[in-house]
Amino acid sequence: EEERARFLAPILSKTDLLIDIHATNKPGPCFARIAGNITNEHYRILNSFNSVTHILLDPKYTLGAGQVVATDEFVGMHGGIGICIETGQASDLSRLK
Repeated sequence: EEERARFLAPILSKTDLLIDIHATNKPGPCFARIAGNITNEHYRILNSFNSVTHILLDPKYTLGAGQVVATDEFVGMHGGIGICIETGQASDLSRLK
């Protein structure tokens, strides 16, 4: 992973927008997690995701114990917009239209 991170870092540091999409293996709501500073642009983009019912703000990078550890965090730290979307349980297809 470290080699892959070194390869991707120059690309991600110039990225304007990164949406990191995940699903869980347990039931849960569709939510967005935003690490670091949140801007009006984050909210504008989130308005495009009708299924997102909750927004988890993580200004202190709690996931990595205060360190940037995810691609969306890295993009945000370098001036882009990074958003992680957790879509809920992977086997739950009820949100698909």
